[in-house]
Amino acid sequence: MEEKKSSEAVKAIVTVNIHAARDLLHSGHIYLDVRMLEEFNIGHVENALNVPYYASVTPEGLSLLRDPNLVLHEFSGKGFKHVMNVAGGYSAWVDNGFDVEEGLA
Repeated sequence: MEEKKSSEAVKAIVTVNIHAARDLLHSGHIYLDVRMLEEFNIGHVENALNVPYYASVTPEGLSLLRDPNLVLHEFSGKGFKHVMNVAGGYSAWVDNGFDVEEGLA
């Protein structure tokens, strides 16, 4: 029974293309960038939230966020609901000429 729950959680993670991700961000979703801080400071999606993967992100760790909808870069779930993975991640964002910021968001 537990194995079924695990496979359902993996199937729940939807991958969206970079254009859909941009539309979601414009509608109020949050881009959670899990790259190392050094990489994030070089460039990131505008208004992105940086929580490096090594920080072992948990739902409790993001309890201050009011919007549960996250658009994620390089992240496999960790029990979040309403999670979307961005195909191509930050590289695809840059390759499409979308706006980026440097330094801390």
